[in-house]
Amino acid sequence: LLAKSQKEALTAHEKTLDSVYPFRPVLEQADSIDPIITEDVFVLLQRTNGLPKPMILGVTSEEAAYKINTFRQYLHRYTEDKCRFIPDLLNVPQDERPQVAQRILDFYCGPDGVCLEREFELSRIFTDTQYLIPAVQAAEQQLTHRQGEIFFYHFSAETELNKFRQLWKVPSEYRGASHADDVCYLFSSTFFATDAVSTGSDAWRLRNAMCGLWTSFAKSGVPQMEETDMEWTSLKKPVMGSFNLSALDIGCELKMVQNHLEDRVSFWREMFKKYNK
Repeated sequence: LLAKSQKEALTAHEKTLDSVYPFRPVLEQADSIDPIITEDVFVLLQRTNGLPKPMILGVTSEEAAYKINTFRQYLHRYTEDKCRFIPDLLNVPQDERPQVAQRILDFYCGPDGVCLEREFELSRIFTDTQYLIPAVQAAEQQLTHRQGEIFFYHFSAETELNKFRQLWKVPSEYRGASHADDVCYLFSSTFFATDAVSTGSDAWRLRNAMCGLWTSFAKSGVPQMEETDMEWTSLKKPVMGSFNLSALDIGCELKMVQNHLEDRVSFWREMFKKYNK
């Protein structure tokens, strides 16, 4: 009954936010019964206690491509309230929010602004604010305050194993990997019939490569591929305020890319530097 009625727990505004899961992790009072999360995760990342832990972080190329369907149905919500494009983590004063929202739209959409002709660019705002930038921020905090190598990936491949863009019904005219499209390359699924992939196909080869990298990481803390010159190098600590997002681009081939998505990462780093001091 709780699962059936869970959407009723949302406010009228929350129901317009594409929230798949109404009940999500929240910060709890430290004196509550059996609390799990009592502090902001970015505060926790700034602590230097604990043993060094290597980590793999990454995103898909078009994480929020599923939002395109929302724009096609409810574009008026975004034309009437452009502040929806401001991420919750950005502490913008109330009187500056309209100007900041416009600056975001100008960066992604140019003079066209909020319109269906720019639905793909609009989806990238959410790709960055909900997935890419939080991952980059977490990596920066880890590198600055903790020990342990971080290996970052950017998944852009498209094969029959990209099951979630099918599940989200991402319009076929837009290419790229949607949210969770990397999952079926690492985990089998009877629901998605992942075992049906043909031996020797692009999907088969990429799945073998990714499973090899993740298995190597689990064993040694360093993701390595046998019989190849490709080296997945770890991120370096930020120097003098600059940050090089060196990422393994997982596409039709695997290759390292320096300063990946530099313009988008720099845009948001400046935004957070200004408003989240």
